[in-house]
Amino acid sequence: MKKLFLFLVAILWVAGVYAQTLVSAEYFVDADPGPGQGTAVPVTSSDDYSGSFQISGTYTEGIHSLFLRAKGIHGIWSGPEVRLFYQAKNFPTINSILQAEYFFDTDPGPGSGTQLPVATGNTLSFNVMIPQSLHSGIHMFCMRTMSEFKVWSTTQTRLFFVQTQKLSENIVSAEYFIDKDPGIGLGESITITPGANVIGSFAINNPFSSGKHNLYVRVKNEEGNWSLWATESYNVCSVYSPVADFD
Repeated sequence: MKKLFLFLVAILWVAGVYAQTLVSAEYFVDADPGPGQGTAVPVTSSDDYSGSFQISGTYTEGIHSLFLRAKGIHGIWSGPEVRLFYQAKNFPTINSILQAEYFFDTDPGPGSGTQLPVATGNTLSFNVMIPQSLHSGIHMFCMRTMSEFKVWSTTQTRLFFVQTQKLSENIVSAEYFIDKDPGIGLGESITITPGANVIGSFAINNPFSSGKHNLYVRVKNEEGNWSLWATESYNVCSVYSPVADFD
């Protein structure tokens, strides 16, 4: 299998033992066509040269040899320097997406998933609703596309977690702690009135030194599940600044 190969090469030559100023350079791949018969590399006349150039050509898949050599002002060519490179297979042409589908957890087979709307092109953007029928736990969202040549892609998979809860659950207790978590249910209790939403204030016991501290609050519902904590930072001052007031 052949393809156009484009290769960027950095080169560095030094005149070395011949003490010649470089006036020209050339490269060839695999077979030496003879000095002066390679593909010219643009160089600036100098005792040494560094730069880059591109090569192109059709090469079979596999390992190939890239040779470089330079010629001095006296017409003497250097020995060739060689570097190996690997020619991969042709990359497939990006095709337009003809069809797309998704499924959860169990693969129904190509073409049997839930269809996604597809516009002309080779990219796809979409939103998907999570089915209410999925039980609590880890699930897989899977999707794949079919090209204009009726070839299905491999399946792309993403994991997600479902946690179900009753919308009617009430908050029945709350607690707080400062800086360090003592463990769920072991914080300082907050007096609340049970309900779907709890709004209020409470005093904290703060036997801590001056400086910055973090206050954490979490609540528990009637099913016995604790929420994640919410946090706010505050500062404890050892010296209070003057307070302006009117008589």
